[in-house]
Amino acid sequence: MPACDNAEMVYITKTQKPCSFFVRMMLRVLLGLVCFFVAVGFSFLPYLAVLIGAIGLLVTSTYPCFMWISIKQPQWKTLMWLLNVLMRSLGASLSVLLVVASALRLADKGLHANFFKP
Repeated sequence: MPACDNAEMVYITKTQKPCSFFVRMMLRVLLGLVCFFVAVGFSFLPYLAVLIGAIGLLVTSTYPCFMWISIKQPQWKTLMWLLNVLMRSLGASLSVLLVVASALRLADKGLHANFFKP
């Protein structure tokens, strides 16, 4: 749904008029077709899911701690500061371990990339 809302927002800003029912329906069908095309064309994506997830884990667990410390600027070595530093280091180390593990798994088993051959 966020992708559909974003497409509708782009349409509204480009044309300077609201979306009709037909345009909204066609945008959603087009986005569904694009998702289907990617799912069929890149059927080897489950092999890369752990690698992509490990990189996403770094963004979702580590960066908010950095942002909170830079925005709030808590006292040094208080409980909240220590908690954020602990979560930041735990998230970064877990993400690095997952990236290394998934890269080793891909190197061991190989990536069988078959475009449009499910």
